[in-house]
Amino acid sequence: MEQYKKGIVCFLDILGTKNTNNFDMKYKIHKIWHTETHKVEKRENLPGRSRALKRKVYSFSDCAYFTYEFKDGNCSSPKNYKRILRVLTTLLVPIQLIMLEGFLVRGGITCGDYFVDELGIFGPAIELAYVLESSYAIYPRIIIDDYFGNILFDIQKKMYFKNFIIKDHDFYFINPFYRIGEYNKLGTTKFTRKIFFDKLESQANKMLNNNKNEKVKVKWRWISELIKKEHKLEESKRSNIPHHRTVPDPS
Repeated sequence: MEQYKKGIVCFLDILGTKNTNNFDMKYKIHKIWHTETHKVEKRENLPGRSRALKRKVYSFSDCAYFTYEFKDGNCSSPKNYKRILRVLTTLLVPIQLIMLEGFLVRGGITCGDYFVDELGIFGPAIELAYVLESSYAIYPRIIIDDYFGNILFDIQKKMYFKNFIIKDHDFYFINPFYRIGEYNKLGTTKFTRKIFFDKLESQANKMLNNNKNEKVKVKWRWISELIKKEHKLEESKRSNIPHHRTVPDPS
């Protein structure tokens, strides 16, 4: 008998594409939504690797649902917390690739009941993820429901995901710049941290100086402030790297 599955649901919406009718760009975004998920699936299907969850991606226009069903049916189990953090980091590649194209992404993430088959998706978690994005996120951030976000925020440091989940004064959201440039490759796109931020900051300046729509400018101001915080965090990390001490001369 068919019934709800339990897992993680993420709804993502690309901002600023309504006036983009170019087929090549629309198709590129379509491929971005799906390509990285398929790569992760392929890696997990290699001999000797075990899959703890099933991933599905449903995209339409400039939006996409990502669902992650846990085999044990319990995404809220403490034994799955580290796995959940790792799963959420896989969302960063499509998000960062879309940013490199000059667009921003907003979204909602929750853990709960949903149903998925070859025809589509529905359920309480599907609806909540959409509501989080459309009614509460406001800025280009991917927010997490309060209960789930509080758990992940509190345990991220001891599970070696420090600064991945950010706590704002009103919501928890994932850091879109987490480990940016660490591997010098984003999907099939080679880049460095500097190249990424140079392109994003250039686009932000363009939108803030040339766009007359205040609702659009508010979103780009917000991401600009987040970029500044990210630069300060990176500078702080570098300043805290211990210098090599000179070994004293035993003579």
